[in-house]
Amino acid sequence: MTIEYNTPEDISSHKNYSQNYGKYLADIEEESVKQNIIKHFKPSICYDEYFTDEEIEWMQAFAFSRCSRLRINPNGTFFVSGNMQGVFEKFRDRFESLAPGCSNSPVVKGNYFITPEQYGLHNDSIHKKDWTVTFGEDGGWSKLPKNHPDRKWVPWRNIIVPLMVSPDVPSTITFMNQRHVSWFTVYNHGAENVVAADYPIITDYSEIEFHTKDGAQPIAHNTVPYDKTHWNTHLNYTPYERLTGLTEEHTFHWKPKCPMVFDCYQLHATNQGMQKPWKIKMGLLLCFFREVK
Repeated sequence: MTIEYNTPEDISSHKNYSQNYGKYLADIEEESVKQNIIKHFKPSICYDEYFTDEEIEWMQAFAFSRCSRLRINPNGTFFVSGNMQGVFEKFRDRFESLAPGCSNSPVVKGNYFITPEQYGLHNDSIHKKDWTVTFGEDGGWSKLPKNHPDRKWVPWRNIIVPLMVSPDVPSTITFMNQRHVSWFTVYNHGAENVVAADYPIITDYSEIEFHTKDGAQPIAHNTVPYDKTHWNTHLNYTPYERLTGLTEEHTFHWKPKCPMVFDCYQLHATNQGMQKPWKIKMGLLLCFFREVK
């Protein structure tokens, strides 16, 4: 497949958008803010064949022509970010119909990812350091005190657009019923010798305050084993114990052109393929914020 990009129209309409989302954020650990977040949980949903082949190619090309930042993980995953709002503006009406209200977000966060491995269990909230770095008066980004009245937005709904998978084999992503109102977190129940990282890695779920769309999950449920049949079919690349206390909300097939919308605090994980593994896949993650009244 060959994609032509940097067309005259794209170049003439290009704009560099702000990446400073941290300065808008309220403290999601504050109890009143947390309760407001919990009241606005919605189900995950997948839309069938929502974008055309040409639109998917445009999104793929944007990663290599209009973004400003590249991060490479030790496992070989490429994260391309910066200027995500440019993708959003191109398809503003389409994204708004996927996640009504996302156009109100003061900034659009996210990234492209090109990965050789399935993703382990995590949420897609905001890194806490991206919030705390915006305190004070000086710095590379404009900064605001923690109690500034403009800090009235919280991470809300996310959209993933699958862009490619190779070889093109069946694979899935599972969104759990459990939400955890927290900053970006990786969940690895029962793990030992966890490598230090600049984000939380929780290895014991027994005291986590999980919520579902229906309210708080009883703490006693946090140690209930995961559905073995579903694990064998869709998540057997993930250690079974890692899924303790969780239940499936939806499992969607990873298919280009078919976007998924979900709560950013919602735990989710992917697999490496069904009958046989894929070797590389690419997706687009867009993250939106909601105003806390």
